[in-house]
Amino acid sequence: MHRRYVLAALLVSLVAGAVVSLLIQGPVAHRSALTRWTWNGFLFIVPLVLAVITVTGARWSCMVVVIYGTIGLALDISTIVQEFLRAQIVSTAVLLSAVTGFLNAALIGIGGNGFLDFDRTSSLRAAPPPSRRSPSSAE
Repeated sequence: MHRRYVLAALLVSLVAGAVVSLLIQGPVAHRSALTRWTWNGFLFIVPLVLAVITVTGARWSCMVVVIYGTIGLALDISTIVQEFLRAQIVSTAVLLSAVTGFLNAALIGIGGNGFLDFDRTSSLRAAPPPSRRSPSSAE
């Protein structure tokens, strides 16, 4: 139960990181409206919806959080590599990507653990005992 709140806090932290990034770097002017809405939905709406679903206790939400964290970590790594290849100095994009990359890695680890390690007694019923063999089947 505690793990759900940690995942929700990490997702809200990613939203806060996206807000900080938007405030520091500003909006990108050359993006189309569809691209801007899609990107903002991925950065702001999806993590908030996932945080709400995770807190409700749906077990499958842990796997969705792992998938979201994997995509986010891949984007963070690609941003860091691109910035290192382009510039000689460390920019704010590298620092922000490093922080959100750490948060995404934590999402992957904690969410994967939450998906694989669950309370079997509360979610699965005990199997019925095996039936005895009938005397007619014994030869």
